[in-house]
Amino acid sequence: IRDIGVTGVQTCALPIWSEKTVSRLIAKLMQRDHLSRKPLDDKISQRAFDMYVKMLDPMKVYFLQSDIDEFSSKWRESIDDNMKKGEYEIAFEIFSRFLDRVNERSQLAVELVDSDFDYSLDEEIATDQDDVTFAANEDEVKDRWRKRIKYNLMVLKNDKDSKTDPKEKLKKRYEAYAKRMQQTDNGDVVEMYVTAITTSFDPHTAYMSKESFENFLISMSLKLEGIGATLQADDDGYTVIKRIVVGGAADKQGGLKVEDKIVGVAQGEDGEFVDVIGMKLDDVVQKIRGKSGTTVRLQAMSEDGNDIKTVNIVREKIKLEDSAAQGAIFEEGPYKVGV
Repeated sequence: IRDIGVTGVQTCALPIWSEKTVSRLIAKLMQRDHLSRKPLDDKISQRAFDMYVKMLDPMKVYFLQSDIDEFSSKWRESIDDNMKKGEYEIAFEIFSRFLDRVNERSQLAVELVDSDFDYSLDEEIATDQDDVTFAANEDEVKDRWRKRIKYNLMVLKNDKDSKTDPKEKLKKRYEAYAKRMQQTDNGDVVEMYVTAITTSFDPHTAYMSKESFENFLISMSLKLEGIGATLQADDDGYTVIKRIVVGGAADKQGGLKVEDKIVGVAQGEDGEFVDVIGMKLDDVVQKIRGKSGTTVRLQAMSEDGNDIKTVNIVREKIKLEDSAAQGAIFEEGPYKVGV
């Protein structure tokens, strides 16, 4: 659990236990050790329910109001009891419905992209999540998504630097989002659900899975063992190199370029390549990271897709100095401004 408050950061790394045990333990910890000394009760349950739904669908474009009413009548005041018993039925049933809605909306979006839009009409869409309510029916859903698609197409058409057809780009965006959501595993759902509960005590308390905790320690220590590159998933399912850390292994040993796409990863000098196209970004990162002195082999495709090369990199300890806190004082006339 991490608690980022005005006094700093408190962390607690939990051993690898069952999710049921974790749930029961956190229920005890939050009531016993949290500064607020609040009980895990129906009031916290109501907040946690709202927070979990908000995490999944902040702009209220996927769920229907009937979904929320159904969930609320069953579970709005039951999260505290389920947490104490170590049960996650609420988390997974709500998330399962969310995936259904994401698939439905992504299919609808792809269909709507090819519509003939009348750009002479004066229409509005709400951009503040607090001003939006969930759609009452499928007709309202379709109208909201029509306006959403229309707006996004207008934005993309005004991007003079883009060489991609706006309609195709938008289709890929929604298809890719649906695919990423389908790759969400049980650990991701548990982490989000438990964080919704801990955040209901105060906004600075969150639960971390083992992987998230390791990434947190890396960000705090400003060092890791790997190749020294920032990776990002694109809408086509590729893992793209967005930055190469100066002085890192990839920079010193060469072979990789920014915008190269990683399509395969192998361990050691003779390990078999694993196809990583469409794989969740976190999983690709875990395959590329490793102990200093070990070798990882990458199959990298050029930005234009015309060339695939194999690059051998010996992992090193990488210092993330660009992410370190920095300070400066600027003088402007009689004033000094500290940043």
